[in-house]
Order: sequence, then structure tokens, then C-alpha cells
Amino acid sequence: MSTRTNLALATAVAGTLGVAAILWSFVIQAPAPVPPKAPPAAVETNDPNFEPAPPPSYGETTTDAAAKLFFDDVAGQVAATGSMDGAVYAAAFVAAGVPGELIEVTETRTPVGYEAETVQFSVRWEDRCVIGDVGHGKFTSQAIEATHYGTCLIGSTRPRDW
Repeated sequence: MSTRTNLALATAVAGTLGVAAILWSFVIQAPAPVPPKAPPAAVETNDPNFEPAPPPSYGETTTDAAAKLFFDDVAGQVAATGSMDGAVYAAAFVAAGVPGELIEVTETRTPVGYEAETVQFSVRWEDRCVIGDVGHGKFTSQAIEATHYGTCLIGSTRPRDW
């Protein structure tokens, strides 16, 4: 081997070892993984008059925070099943006391027949809406103002059959 080849080989080896040393330093300094937190334990009391708080319920007038709490409770139970069918979410809201005409959902299939990657659904309270989105293994929601059309979702929505 020539001197030039030996020099190139030595430079390559030194560079590789340098990168490996840098990466190893990150491994050594990486913090230990944090175990997941346990769910809160049930509250125990000796008070004979203690009554646990009722689950959130639908009310025609409410605050954004209370509406979102109710919405997340109902939709979160459905989302936990992995459902991507907007009609299932609508049925859960109807079962929880929401009038069907206040619920909107998007189609679960695209116009060309593919399964939608996400599904949106909403419940309207007066001039406010809580909109939920489920897809890619996640459920999110937010409270916003209704559109000037009095709807929550923009674009085409599924016909109400619930």
C-alpha cells in the first residue's frame, strides 16, 4: 500500500472512532427512562355523607371548560376502542343526552373510497363548539366559536342518521 492510501485509511478510521466516541458520550449521559406514572388511587373516606362527583353531563348552557370535560369524557371512551367511525361517536353523544341536531361528523371514507386518516366530530352549545379529532392513534379536542353559519365543522359532513 502506498503512503497516500495508508494516510486515507488512517484518517477514515480516526474519523469513525471520533464519531463513535461522540455517540457513546451521549449514551453515557442519557438520563434513565422515567417509568410511567400510576393512575391516581381512588379516594377513600370514612365520611358517611361523602358522595363522589357525578360524571360530566350535557347541559344546553355551559362553560367551555365544562363542555370540553363532558366532550372528552364521552369521546375519550369511544376513542379508547380505536373506532374511526364518526357515527359511533355521534351515537355515544346521543346516548349521553346530546340532541342529534347539535352533532356533526365528517365522513369516514374519502370521495374515492379510501378510509379517512382522521375523523372529526363536534357538539354545539349555543354559539360555541367542542370539536374532536381522532386518527393516527390520537384523540384531541378543542372548544371554539361556531362558524357564522351556526355550524362547527367546515366542509361537507355526514348526513345525520342518528
